[in-house]
Amino acid sequence: MLLTPAQSATIDAAVHDVMRDEHISGLALAIARNGRIILLRGYGKRDDKPVSGATVFRIGSLTKQFTAALVLQQIERGALSFQTVAHGATVQALLTQTSGIPNVTSMQPDQIAAALTAQPLFAPGTNWAYSNTNYLILGSLLQASSHMPFPTLLARQITQPLHLESTRAPTDDAAAGMTSTASDLVRWLGDLGAGRVVDTTDLRAMTSSAALLTGERTHYGYGFYVRDWYGWAIAEHPGYVDGSSADDALVVDDGLAIAVLADATNAYLVPITKTIVSTILPARDPSLVADFTHPAENENPAVTATVRALVAELATATVDRSLLSQPLDAQLDAAELARLAQMLKPLGPLTLVEFIGRSSNAGNVMEKYRLTFGYKQYWMRLTYLPNGKIDALSIEPDRG
Repeated sequence: MLLTPAQSATIDAAVHDVMRDEHISGLALAIARNGRIILLRGYGKRDDKPVSGATVFRIGSLTKQFTAALVLQQIERGALSFQTVAHGATVQALLTQTSGIPNVTSMQPDQIAAALTAQPLFAPGTNWAYSNTNYLILGSLLQASSHMPFPTLLARQITQPLHLESTRAPTDDAAAGMTSTASDLVRWLGDLGAGRVVDTTDLRAMTSSAALLTGERTHYGYGFYVRDWYGWAIAEHPGYVDGSSADDALVVDDGLAIAVLADATNAYLVPITKTIVSTILPARDPSLVADFTHPAENENPAVTATVRALVAELATATVDRSLLSQPLDAQLDAAELARLAQMLKPLGPLTLVEFIGRSSNAGNVMEKYRLTFGYKQYWMRLTYLPNGKIDALSIEPDRG
């Protein structure tokens, strides 16, 4: 398939909006479907040179999906097992980030050693916490089981067979150390989704939400977050290192692959990825779109920032009352703020705000968001009056 001019214009507009809001000077974008690249484009400049789809960037934590695939290959060969134990955690728990091992703030050996000797945050399998340390341990297990350094194993098992000529691991960092291009990443996702990297059973586990011992979903598979965007199952992961940000996504049961790379630290690129999904694929689930008869609308980074700030205030039993209508101001009294804080504060930091959709009635605007705190998800609904004041607000668990 080829993109229509209208689809291409929608994607370009989303890219330019995010580049402006996230202060990005250079960005590379690639889109492929069923292994065929349908858009490969660069925007802006990096180091005074035009960016293209072949510009090499550091990809940060996108490294984890490659590491997970190598671990699964070793398991398929019998060189490792899901039940292999390292530092008190199984390979399964390390892959799914349910090990309880503390995260390191950098890849320095002394910090890694300190994290591994620290008291676990929780018993394996009882909770979820994102930790680079888990994937550094997996990198050590890969080296021990294959008798090769991580860069050599990556080249031999993945990048050379798949002809990913610009994808490399300059160091042994199996959590966030790789470099790649947008064009290589969509080819990688296409081969992964087609079963040319790991077998179909392992691919299904890699791109499906793991479960805790309680049965609760973690919304993380092996090296991928597991998203539900407009009814489509998505395997997605952001990547952040100093000076570079990345995001890639695979629509698991469609074959649509997206990669976005940017030359900015901590740039939020998900609005671009979501816009591409909703522009190319029709929404599947009416509950995830405010008006199912129209294409899905996507996050506006500025609105997302406002919602994020509002949720942070409510978690501390406060609210900016200048945002509220008179009836809602009266409703959010001390008792109601205390109730909301009691619900929100134990959830910890808000890790993702997803704008699901917007509809209007008699001049009022209703907006729906999905909030992710660690592995727990909540719905947030807001109603705005024509004067911009918030007139209704609700936050409730996502029971899906």
